[in-house]
Parts: sequence; structure tokens; C-alpha cells
Amino acid sequence: MPRLFRMSLLTLPSLLLCMPVVAAPSALSLMRRSDKLHRLPLERVEALMVLQKRGGKPYTRRLVMTTAQDAKKGDKSVIRFAAPANIKNTAMLSVEDQKKDTDEQWLYLPAFRRTRRATSCCAARAVAQHNAG
Repeated sequence: MPRLFRMSLLTLPSLLLCMPVVAAPSALSLMRRSDKLHRLPLERVEALMVLQKRGGKPYTRRLVMTTAQDAKKGDKSVIRFAAPANIKNTAMLSVEDQKKDTDEQWLYLPAFRRTRRATSCCAARAVAQHNAG
């Protein structure tokens, strides 16, 4: 075996052992970094939601979501349903509390002209599934 080849076989493993180990960033740290880089103070999204039970008729919901983002105080978002007529103008306000790491949610029901505080696990599901079969 040539001397240079033997020498490189011996030095390569030692070089690899001396190199610092760099861990891949976690998914959460990548998401936080992306959020920080792409944060807009105000966002508006128009969406069409289609709900369908297995083998059932599809129901559509048209909605507009507006989000005001604040890294210090927490984000605020409003989801307002535009269609169908039976849930038109129903709205859900979600306010993020940075200190408590929680969200408060409020639901406006135009048929009753009332605003109600909603539990986070049930609010969106109840509005989206209203009359969905």
C-alpha cells in the first residue's frame, strides 16, 4: 500500500473525531425562527372551508380571518363567517396572553346579539359544524 494512502486512512478518523458535533435544530426552533422572520403586523386571509361527514353531503363555510400580531403582548385574531346565511356574521375573537401562555376566546352570535366567552376546545368546532348534518 502506498505510504500516502496509509497515512490518509489513519488521519481521516482522527480528523472526524476532532470535528465539533453540530446538532440539527429542532422542529420547534425552526418554526419559531420562521415565525420571527416572517411576522407581519396584520394579516387577512379569506378561506373556504368544506365539511363533509363520511358518505354525507358537503357543507361549505366562507370565512375571513384577520390577525394582528404582537410578539410582546400576544396575537389577536378574528374569524368572521361570511356564508352560508344561517351563520353569516358569526365571529370568534381569540386573544393570546403571552404571560399565561393561553388564549381567551369570545364568540359573537348575531342571531342572539350576544357575545359569549368560549372554551378553546369547543368554540371553533361548534361554529364550523353548525348545521353540518
